[in-house]
Amino acid sequence: MSRPLNSFVIADAKACIGCRVCEVACAVAHAEKTPVQCHHCEDAPCAKCCPAGAIGRQNNKVIINEKTCIGCKSCMIACPFGAIELIVSPRTLENPELPSVVASKCDLCNNRSKGPACVQACPRQALTHVNLGEICPVDAIEGEQGKPQTINSDKCVMCGQCVQVCSAYASCFETYQDSPLHRLQERRMPEIVREPLFAAYYIGDIPQVKQALANQSLFTMVQCAPAVRVAIAEDFGMELGSLVPGKLAAALRRLGFKRIYDTNFAADLTIMEEGNELVKRITQGEALPMFTSCCPAWVKYVEDEYPELIKHLSSCKSPQQMAGTMFKTYGAALDSVAPEAVYSVAIMPCTCKKAEALRPEMQSSGFRDVDAVLTTRELAYLIKEAGIDFNSLPEESFDDPLGCYSGAGHIFGVTGGVMEAAIRTAYELITHKPLADINVTTVRGGQGIKKVTINAGPVQLKTVVVAGLKNAIPLLEELKNGKAASLSCYCLKTR
Repeated sequence: MSRPLNSFVIADAKACIGCRVCEVACAVAHAEKTPVQCHHCEDAPCAKCCPAGAIGRQNNKVIINEKTCIGCKSCMIACPFGAIELIVSPRTLENPELPSVVASKCDLCNNRSKGPACVQACPRQALTHVNLGEICPVDAIEGEQGKPQTINSDKCVMCGQCVQVCSAYASCFETYQDSPLHRLQERRMPEIVREPLFAAYYIGDIPQVKQALANQSLFTMVQCAPAVRVAIAEDFGMELGSLVPGKLAAALRRLGFKRIYDTNFAADLTIMEEGNELVKRITQGEALPMFTSCCPAWVKYVEDEYPELIKHLSSCKSPQQMAGTMFKTYGAALDSVAPEAVYSVAIMPCTCKKAEALRPEMQSSGFRDVDAVLTTRELAYLIKEAGIDFNSLPEESFDDPLGCYSGAGHIFGVTGGVMEAAIRTAYELITHKPLADINVTTVRGGQGIKKVTINAGPVQLKTVVVAGLKNAIPLLEELKNGKAASLSCYCLKTR
């Protein structure tokens, strides 16, 4: 069960259409002020450093009392998210006691009965008001409110959601037993990092990747997930949503990688394998519905909580692991190098892919499929540490033949993308002709659960797309109780 910890608003960037209705709603609710979104930290540093005691907690929200605020800027300095600003209000004859400067921040519309105005106003439901206790899909975060929390490793599925939203960090206003350098080393982060270090974190792979790049006896190959070519741009000050595959390939070459490949190539392999497996299961009546997902957190959840349903999981590896296998077999042969000399690196947007690469069965070629996984942020650290001017890099291409791909592979990263690609492939395998319109938009995007039926000649493809692990539980229970056998395929995305 979730617990009432600090709450905040999270945004689904893929659902946002940039209409700015949320900003208008916020301005209306706050008398024309539009505060920056606040994380409402559990142990709020802004409240700790306020000399006037103007910042406190109400209903699990961090609130500024504007009547007692003295406008000293201490809270602005302490906030790691830049969520506090100063509002200048000139004194008037009507309000001679009005402070000239007060701190202002998001209060989650504390006095509004319907909750945050921005969430209510969003036409695409891209904003969600959540409680930190609700973030973990398997309730692995344990502890009393207001006290340090722990992660139950027996429950944890390594989805990384807690790392993304953690708001407890090492403040410059506090002294700690461990030095900042020790904390960086503990996380395997480079010394150049100057950002806040949060309580929930993952262990990085930068040191071992640097060692591999420096080892001339190793042949380094790297793959990049499709989301990385967008997300990496933000780390170098580019406009949100900038697409920079050419600069990404150029940066990886300058870091010393000998082959630059695209995970999209392996996504095409995955969907061909999954599509054929789905058709075989449908025609032979084997273990339906088939669960298809490239998410290792979802796989681990089924293994831990519903072992009797493991047979419904697709037998296919994720694109990351298929690419790793290809690198150490076909890729090694292309470059006439021994498989054991290939060092395989994956650049991924999800911390959970690190855990997937470490699974003991991921070495079907006789060698570990993927030797190291870097997140987008870790790659940005590497580029900056190497002194590479990312913005000035020329446009370069990924290497062939493991760098080419189709549109089906390209859409894997979006919610519903795996299902859409599976439908395209299964339809053509069943009917022996392509879909009239390959854009199966009915399964794309959105939150919660989507059920879509596609007529494929004599077969009806009954599919379910699930966004969020908690939303899958009712469906798993239905299947466990024999109520969902008529479905063809589930696709799940944990976020």
